[in-house]
Amino acid sequence: MARIRFLVVLLALLMSACRSEVASSPPTVLPPTASPSPTPSPPAPFTLLFSSDRDGAGGVYALDAANGEPRLIFTDAAGVWDPTPSPDGRRLILTDYSRENGDLVLMTREGLLISRLTTHPADEYWPAWSPDGRWVAFVSERDDGQDLYLLDVPACLGGACRPQRLTADSPLWRHRYPAWSPDGTLVFAGLGHDGLEELYRLDVATGAMTPLTAWPFKASQPAVASDGTIAAIVWQEAPTYSLALIPPEGGTPRLLFTSAAWLGAPAWTPDGRAVLFTMWNGASHDIYLLPREGGVPQQLTTAWAWDDTPVAVSGGIAIPVERSAEPLPPPTRRVMWGANVADLSNAYLLHDLGFTWVKGFADWNRAEPEQGVFVWRDIENTVQAAERAGLRLLLRVHNTPEWARPAETPPNTPPTDMAHVADFMTTLATRYGVRVAAYEIWNEPNLAFEWGNQWPEPARYADMVRQAQQGLQRAQSDALLVAGAVAVSGDGSDLAVGDLDFLRAFYAAGARGTFDRLSTHPYGFGQPPQLPPEMGLGLRRAEEARALMEAMGDAETPMWLTEMGWVLDAPAWDLGEHEHGVVPRDVQARYWCDAIAFIDRAWPWAEAAFLFNLDFSVVPWYPAGEQMRWYALLNPDRSPRPAYSAIRRCMRE
Repeated sequence: MARIRFLVVLLALLMSACRSEVASSPPTVLPPTASPSPTPSPPAPFTLLFSSDRDGAGGVYALDAANGEPRLIFTDAAGVWDPTPSPDGRRLILTDYSRENGDLVLMTREGLLISRLTTHPADEYWPAWSPDGRWVAFVSERDDGQDLYLLDVPACLGGACRPQRLTADSPLWRHRYPAWSPDGTLVFAGLGHDGLEELYRLDVATGAMTPLTAWPFKASQPAVASDGTIAAIVWQEAPTYSLALIPPEGGTPRLLFTSAAWLGAPAWTPDGRAVLFTMWNGASHDIYLLPREGGVPQQLTTAWAWDDTPVAVSGGIAIPVERSAEPLPPPTRRVMWGANVADLSNAYLLHDLGFTWVKGFADWNRAEPEQGVFVWRDIENTVQAAERAGLRLLLRVHNTPEWARPAETPPNTPPTDMAHVADFMTTLATRYGVRVAAYEIWNEPNLAFEWGNQWPEPARYADMVRQAQQGLQRAQSDALLVAGAVAVSGDGSDLAVGDLDFLRAFYAAGARGTFDRLSTHPYGFGQPPQLPPEMGLGLRRAEEARALMEAMGDAETPMWLTEMGWVLDAPAWDLGEHEHGVVPRDVQARYWCDAIAFIDRAWPWAEAAFLFNLDFSVVPWYPAGEQMRWYALLNPDRSPRPAYSAIRRCMRE
């Protein structure tokens, strides 16, 4: 997209800067860091409720030991997640996405709808039921962020549902994962403006907040036992995460289990003897059980799926364990697939999808704030994240340092002297060598917005690419140089040069032979992928760009599609110029699968494709109404949207 903006807080949220090797196999589980009790007390029998996309879109399932096969309770084509039982176990609150946004719905344990508790067009999710069964706390984005709200369930059932905002006066940036304590206070994960996530206790009556954890530990996703003990996910340096216990009054976490794989969604068994949680095992997300004393987790679900948000309900004959499932089949597609990723800790999800590439960003403006003085932290984090995930890295180089561009101009203004591009590329490629597989030069240079708010100049862009090539040659780099990155813009406007006109002038300026791959951004603009482009806008506009390449004598150069996607309807927000192309969630899923099959079959010249985007919806630096969040494959509660589940399947067909 043309308006990617990374805020300063990204520094605090990205990976640590220590060097790691390329992963050749799925992340391994590290030994527990706490000494387990010699005789841990097993939990009493229970029935497991959890959410999963094993049958397509997200649904809620029940698993008991009697049959060993999960039973579907409720699902919808748009997905339902976060099953939260009432204290008596007779009712459930779910997060339902059937109206193109997350709403809280009240159902029976058998899946019969009782009432829709929230109807605001913004996303609302992560419900938590109070111990007395009267109140439900949840997270709402209706104020363009993540705030805690409270609703009175009996009042809602009586037709007087008026959610109360609990964090209107909070100094924190984001408020997430509410969990009730036995004393009626709320424990939640709060994200400060420094980017650090810690646990807090909120007095619902007074609004007073008390921190429960502190540096050097960061903590999230609390679950509170009947004795007040808090289970949470904690970490010091990502990507190593621990399941830990924290005293009710807060303090230093006691680590139960540490893993290099993603951990999340802790939940206590009813008797408080064990903790359920979700862990990625290298092929899928599954539910595990760990005794309160620590030890080796027991795997409870085994399907090729995203199983998540477990909860235990009293009853049953034993601990429920799913019978073994079929192994994950390998991807079958010819085209190399990747994705644009915002939070690098989510890069492992691309393995889930069957992708082998990730697209990251090298901000020259931040990397070389003074000529010859380099700050590599951001780029190093990106490179390390790709290595840890075992993915090949396409690094987009963009933004000019202040010293290299005209005064009083924005960072995406091209440099005054293009030779500086060669110098930076030499330094960059020398430093990273084979750790970066490809570099893409600039972003959508046919848009005035991306060319320093001035009219785009194809000839100057050709010079920029030529200088980048010289820089890579001086570094003796084998990395591919990707040029173009044009926005599909039809015949152009007063703010954009038409993409084909730009490429034609780019070639006319002598660009042929100065790059290894030509890229374009053929977004769907609300149309099915097989349809010819309307007014030059659509996925198949790439065919016209390919015809132009061949007419220019460049038929031997493969094409890369480095951004593409379909935007979802966002009922609460105005998506501006993206509004005319919105599609429902199930349609987005279908279009993605159709596009993957079509590109693989019909475009032999297409070598690689990168979807936009995986996870811009879950990072805190984008407000709820940001257009880029609505292209993402994840919901803001981090559950997979139907497109995610569909792509994982159709990449293997």
